[in-house]
Amino acid sequence: MTSTSQTNSTVLVTGGSGYVGAWCAVRLLQAGHKVRATLRSLARADEVRAMIARETDPAGLSFSVADLTKDSGWGEAAAGCRYALHVASPMSPSDIPGPQAIAVARDGALRVLRACAEAGVQRVVMTSSSAAARPPLGQIADEGIWTELQENPTNPFEIYGQSKTIAERAAWHFVAGLGGRMELATLLPVMIEGPVLGHDYALSVELIAEMMRGRTPQYPTPGIQMVDVRDLADLHLTAMTATEAAGERFLATAEYVSFADAAQVLRKHFGRRLPIPTLPTPTEVAAMWNSSKAFERLAWRARPMRETLIDTAESLLREGAVNG
Repeated sequence: MTSTSQTNSTVLVTGGSGYVGAWCAVRLLQAGHKVRATLRSLARADEVRAMIARETDPAGLSFSVADLTKDSGWGEAAAGCRYALHVASPMSPSDIPGPQAIAVARDGALRVLRACAEAGVQRVVMTSSSAAARPPLGQIADEGIWTELQENPTNPFEIYGQSKTIAERAAWHFVAGLGGRMELATLLPVMIEGPVLGHDYALSVELIAEMMRGRTPQYPTPGIQMVDVRDLADLHLTAMTATEAAGERFLATAEYVSFADAAQVLRKHFGRRLPIPTLPTPTEVAAMWNSSKAFERLAWRARPMRETLIDTAESLLREGAVNG
């Protein structure tokens, strides 16, 4: 793997208050870059700065106001940035009901990319999702797979997958039209777990929180494929600078973990401190994605999920999201 990395570059991170965005900011600052994080309101700036300070010195962190649903602010946010990590996703279903989220994801990505192209950004790394590479039943996906679009989706999982697929396709189409003026790489993570830095974390972390509360996770399969948020942030940085990443998609997954096994890990670690349930061992697994491309081309590595599960749970206790 070769790299075009230069420290002290200014990097735009969209959605700086979010779970993945905040960890990307941490890793960038630790690597010697300056970070310009977008927020929908500067009212959260002190909160985000405090989140980052838990892991590293936030001196190189600045903020810019921009919203995926609005044109204003993106030009100022991208100005002077060498790289951009487009991590921000549409707001929660309570803010954007149903299929409207599809248009927000697509149009938001195009707003970011347009501003980056106009500002002369060298490369954008866009956080897509494994939901944009859902394979036919019984197959294992690689990066050549695209989720088949459905007409008028109503199921939340289908809407989410469609929003990610359409947004990513729109991003590739836009960059292809630039004639090489800007590079793009996309990352397709599975369920993101790992320690939280504040109360604004991904819904996927609630799967662990529910087990810590003594409940069975409400999910359509008996387990999930996981990736640690810290490893995902590392992959963003590698994809940002590695020559081999330009123009490529990369799935990001560590391993498949059944909820029964996850509960067993948590019970062993916490003992009777938490009411971790005993769950039935599943008769089948549902792994659909692998990260061999990221492992081989980018020398990416993912930590064991036992470590991720315990660190996630400890952070939820620290944040008061779960009482223990």
